[in-house]
Amino acid sequence: LTGQPISGEDECPGDDADGDGLLNSNETAIGSNPWKADTDNDGIDDGAEVGNDGVVSPGDTDPLDADSDDDGLSDGTEIVGQDGSPNNGDETDPLNGDSDNDGINDGTEVGVTMG
Repeated sequence: LTGQPISGEDECPGDDADGDGLLNSNETAIGSNPWKADTDNDGIDDGAEVGNDGVVSPGDTDPLDADSDDDGLSDGTEIVGQDGSPNNGDETDPLNGDSDNDGINDGTEVGVTMG
């Protein structure tokens, strides 16, 4: 037994089984996994990706897509930067494939993808 409800339904509507800040019912509604805090494995918990409202809105990264802007860098890597330490100046925008608007996508600039 995994501890998951057999029906897949919430045992209690107010539950947050994975502790990511999203209620199980919100996770079910947006398609994320209520039993996994980071559904897309991008390094950002689902609740942090969609915010307190539990809805994927403009300005939110996608909890179902590890690379919301499709530049070859995971959302989590973009937020903390290539060195893994936030606020060191190497962070990029996970919602803008070309964060510095120089015509070269972020993944190419850091050598992750081909231009």
